[in-house]
Amino acid sequence: MNLDTFEALVNGRCIMYAKPKNLLSEERIVPLLVAIHDWSVTKNSWHNPALVKTFFLPGLKQEDDFKKKLGLIADEQRHHPFYYSHLLNDHTAKLSVYWTTDSLGGITRNDFIMAAKTNQLFTKHFSV
Repeated sequence: MNLDTFEALVNGRCIMYAKPKNLLSEERIVPLLVAIHDWSVTKNSWHNPALVKTFFLPGLKQEDDFKKKLGLIADEQRHHPFYYSHLLNDHTAKLSVYWTTDSLGGITRNDFIMAAKTNQLFTKHFSV
């Protein structure tokens, strides 16, 4: 079974990582980025590598609903995102979601699992 597919990631479960050896190398990150469509690697405010994707929602209520639903998934998986939000106008909220494993200072498989779950949530409940 190929573990680098969207389906494998979205059905995956986050696990607790305690060792830096669980950080993903660039060679492992590249094929996983293909699976989670439109996410990229950046640095978060602590200068750790992070996955990021920006979502556009039709207003602050929908943004809040999205964050609440994503928060429930994050609680279940025990892996939580960072957000940056900005109201573009009266009808559009811009929300950037960041996934990183701060305890290890970089990106693990958990971040890809949660990025896939974020995509699924957005597509199922919020895409136009």
